[in-house]
Amino acid sequence: MKISKKIQDLNSALILLRKTDKKGTKLLTNFKSQQNSALHATVENSILAIEKELFSQGINVSKQINSFKSAKSIEEKQAILEEISELVAQIPEQKDHMGIPQITFPTEVRDEMNADLEELKRCFDATCYRSVVVLCGRLLETALHRIHFEIGGQDLLEKSPGMGLGNLIARIEEKGIKLDPGLTNQIHLINQVRIYSVHKKQQPFYPSKTQAHAIILYTTDVLKKLFKNK
Repeated sequence: MKISKKIQDLNSALILLRKTDKKGTKLLTNFKSQQNSALHATVENSILAIEKELFSQGINVSKQINSFKSAKSIEEKQAILEEISELVAQIPEQKDHMGIPQITFPTEVRDEMNADLEELKRCFDATCYRSVVVLCGRLLETALHRIHFEIGGQDLLEKSPGMGLGNLIARIEEKGIKLDPGLTNQIHLINQVRIYSVHKKQQPFYPSKTQAHAIILYTTDVLKKLFKNK
């Protein structure tokens, strides 16, 4: 959970406490009668979580946290929480970026495939996971077409541009290049996910972040093995 969400949840708990306190600011001083209150537990757990999260990021708010814990009124706690919130707002937002391993591609397709990998990273960071799957399929098509051309001297992109991955693998193996069964299984899996993501179905398939990540890992693993001697 993001630190801003934790602060928001804590503030919501304080607002609820204030609403349930008929006298406005005396509720927190009467802790003994409220020690089993879920709201009190939320406040205590939330400030501990915020303190731990900020500490892990190297942000020193011990003064504010101690002041929050010792504050006797809800208004005081809210004021201190607002101060903490302002400090958090100054922290640069961090995003989960997808790391792509270095892969040495044949010179003839290097620029094209590296461009696709860069676009793949941008799509993942933008949570466009169906686009991620489509690009993974495109990368495999480019790779297999290149392998076929190198062993047979025939450009299937010109003669059979719509050939699927399964047929590409069969054509390569017809030329005497036997691909590892584990490798072909990975390619077929990626292809199946792509088919479900792209083609119109009764129930559309939308890959999750975890699924998209797994497809990227499978794809880059296949590419590294296909071009390991390049």
